Amino acid sequence: MSVAHAFGADGTRVTSLTELEDALKHAFNTKTPYVIDCLIEKDELVLPMLPLGGNIDNIITDKGEIL
Repeated sequence: MSVAHAFGADGTRVTSLTELEDALKHAFNTKTPYVIDCLIEKDELVLPMLPLGGNIDNIITDKGEIL
């Protein structure tokens, strides 16, 4: 959260759905920017995503595009 604080934002790191729900409630009730750092498993499928070395033109929005 050091980078968030350096830019005048607040934030938190979450590791579970319960923590995420609490963080989202807090974020929507604050008047300042709020960063939520979500830790996920390295093999978790998260969309949209950019492939390694890719750019916005290579964005993947559907799991069918991965295979």
